[in-house]
Amino acid sequence: MSVSEMDKQDAWQRTVLSAACVSNDKTVIEKELRLLENMIEMHEDIECISISFEWL
Repeated sequence: MSVSEMDKQDAWQRTVLSAACVSNDKTVIEKELRLLENMIEMHEDIECISISFEWL
């Protein structure tokens, strides 16, 4: 999995993160992305506004 800051670099206390995974099994990717989502939500000081998935 790769995670990168994609937008809002100049905005204080805001960011847009993107994560990318490669696998031949979609369920593995879904599991990993859900784990990442849970890790983010565990941080009480982070407000997650939206999460979306795109499959290629």
